[in-house]
Amino acid sequence: SFTHLEQYNFDFVENSEGKERGYCIWQEKDSLFYVRDAGPVKSSSYREIIGGLCGIAKDKGLTPLFPTVPDDDPLFLEATELDPEVLLKQSEMIYKIH
Repeated sequence: SFTHLEQYNFDFVENSEGKERGYCIWQEKDSLFYVRDAGPVKSSSYREIIGGLCGIAKDKGLTPLFPTVPDDDPLFLEATELDPEVLLKQSEMIYKIH
């Protein structure tokens, strides 16, 4: 069973007309809205999704946090244009298994 997944929520992100614009896997902890994964539908953009997620977090009185987003990810590239506060940079190491 996948009890560790019960702490996550999966929701569709909708615009003001109620049309699906993307999806989000998230978790609420303390005063933070942790976005584990998010993405747009074909006719939408990451910028629109980020705006929607920040709006949801604000409505809940939470601070949005996008942890572990690689700097070459489309979500990160769109977010940098919105001047976010970067808390840390992640370095990845690849180990060769012989």
